[in-house]
Amino acid sequence: NYNTNCVISNNGIIFSIQNSASVEARAYIKKSYFQEYVLEINQNDNIQETIKETQEEGKNVNINNDFEFSNNVIDNPNKESTIVFSLNINTLLDCLTIFGGFQLTNSSATKNSQKNDKNSNDINIIDTSKSRTTLRMDYKSSTGRLDLLLEDNGVITVCKLNAFEFNETSDIVLMFKQYPLINELILNSKWLNDAFNTIDNSCDDITIRISPDAPFFEISATNVSGITKIEYSKNPEVIETFNCKATTLFSYKYTLITSIFKALTLSTKTQIKINSEGVLQFLVKLLIVL
Repeated sequence: NYNTNCVISNNGIIFSIQNSASVEARAYIKKSYFQEYVLEINQNDNIQETIKETQEEGKNVNINNDFEFSNNVIDNPNKESTIVFSLNINTLLDCLTIFGGFQLTNSSATKNSQKNDKNSNDINIIDTSKSRTTLRMDYKSSTGRLDLLLEDNGVITVCKLNAFEFNETSDIVLMFKQYPLINELILNSKWLNDAFNTIDNSCDDITIRISPDAPFFEISATNVSGITKIEYSKNPEVIETFNCKATTLFSYKYTLITSIFKALTLSTKTQIKINSEGVLQFLVKLLIVL
């Protein structure tokens, strides 16, 4: 069982969780992703902050610009209007999916996605348009409890979760920013997911090589059966963005890389960044239909 840190601000919600101080996962949920987003911080019975955001039904939350992977605003919220606490991740997920989970659809069968993303083929979309579940979160620091009120087609469920103090963790993000960024690329998540599925899970390490010379992007692994190598060309249809300052060659434990597998399956694009010390960052982009 793991506890996840939760940061709620007027910009959105961040969930973060670490494993053995070697890998950290963060989920950024911007307020524009909600059909309605309201944050009320009460101090001495006065409302300090109120934010309301409405999203049109059937609208794809899909930002196609150079800043689509930037989370500077949500990652650096105003501390005066921020709520922080920690929760058991398994308990939280059980409560949020009490009326069922989301439906995963393919863009080739979704007319709306074809209109909004004409260049994308066979991308996965998280379709919440058929779900009418609403959620209200109420956290009281005095009691250390988070109340979740979920309503679906007139059926109401209230879940009361014990919250814990915000976990102080080793700042892997700071370690990433501390050293110069060497390489960065963006590619379709399906290409990356297919590569990892090709690698036998009996291997110990996965080696990632990014170079200004061919092969520009290479993933390799060694197991009892031999060596597996997957090479990518710098074709814009394969790698959308390729910024390489120098050749980097680093190996990572296979068990740590597997943490990204589910996110790749649910995402459309992935941004990969590596700094001079080999700290590796994956940023995945989800396409959500509200």
